[in-house]
Amino acid sequence: MKNRSILAFLVVAIMLFAMVGNVASAEVFPGKIAIFSSPIDQNEEEYRAAEQIVAKYGADKILHATYPANFMAEAEQIVTTMLTLGSDPDVGVIVINQAVPGMLNAVDKLKEIRDDIFIVFGNPQENAPDISARVNLALNPNTPARGFTAVQTAYDMGAKTFIHYSFPRHMSQPMNAARMDNMAAKCAELGMKFFTFTAPDPTAEGGLAATQQYMYEDIPKIIQYYGEDTVIFSTNCGMQTPLITSVVDLGAMYAEPCCASPLHGFPIALGIEVELGNVDLNWVIDETSRILAEKDMTGRMGNWPVPMAFLYTHVGVEYGIRYLNGEVAFDTVDRDVLSECVSNYIMEAVGREVEVSLKSYHEPFGATENFDVELDNFIWILVESIIY
Repeated sequence: MKNRSILAFLVVAIMLFAMVGNVASAEVFPGKIAIFSSPIDQNEEEYRAAEQIVAKYGADKILHATYPANFMAEAEQIVTTMLTLGSDPDVGVIVINQAVPGMLNAVDKLKEIRDDIFIVFGNPQENAPDISARVNLALNPNTPARGFTAVQTAYDMGAKTFIHYSFPRHMSQPMNAARMDNMAAKCAELGMKFFTFTAPDPTAEGGLAATQQYMYEDIPKIIQYYGEDTVIFSTNCGMQTPLITSVVDLGAMYAEPCCASPLHGFPIALGIEVELGNVDLNWVIDETSRILAEKDMTGRMGNWPVPMAFLYTHVGVEYGIRYLNGEVAFDTVDRDVLSECVSNYIMEAVGREVEVSLKSYHEPFGATENFDVELDNFIWILVESIIY
């Protein structure tokens, strides 16, 4: 009898433990969220962001699929994967980052079988009004406004001159042109000098190697002529490593990368070994600050505290969770909740309170009122910079 009593007690204890465990691990949200990301060899930051969320919520709650690296030639594969994700009846949200060309067609095909899925685009690459008409939420950096904030950061660091490097292909993109125009206007307002220079296009003959070599050769001339209190900005990702290396070696200044991120350009230029699969952003920021201090560069270089590529995926998922929990609507964007999701992610990632600004996509880009086009569900994000 004694053994039976002990056995009965153990069974009850196990059941109680299981019940407590179930309460403690109650679902954060009903259903599932799917993430459709870049493959690891096309954009590792976007891929790793999805992995981080799978690790956070579990593979039973988060599905992760990737589109082909050669996505322009494999549009049908994008459609097939989108339909596969949407065919799971438990999937209530799909977050796509980055939303490369072909995603809108895939969304159209998805809506033929499921028009109840909440769709989030991160860094969308297709026509903005078409995106706005098909998705619930689109997230992008406020590229035009970064023209103002980059110059303000430069001014706060003590810069007297602002240099802008690009090439015709990039400057044919309206938002890039608007950012440069806003840089020029802000420099004029603050009494800073502003100059533009043209570098070789990395897609032209000679490729990226020729562009990088040009930057290594040209930047010392620029700094020698305009002085060390000169901030240099360039619009191309491949330019960032030679730009940061040269600025640090020659004691000039740098406001932010073209794609704001502590992981963009700085680790390679400064010899910081980073494993994106298990990255500690605070450690990267602290290590960057330490190395720059050793080189007498404290207070002369800036950045955003988190990678944009991480931000879109994390914020898209967190806002999607709010939708699944009935806290936000299907057909309107709650700016307060979205701003809270951005701030919460930054606090979770790096433990920093920074100012966040959300604006609707609008055309013309440089106007402040009387827009010809304004898209309330296509959100431009602006995050306060840090200075190393």
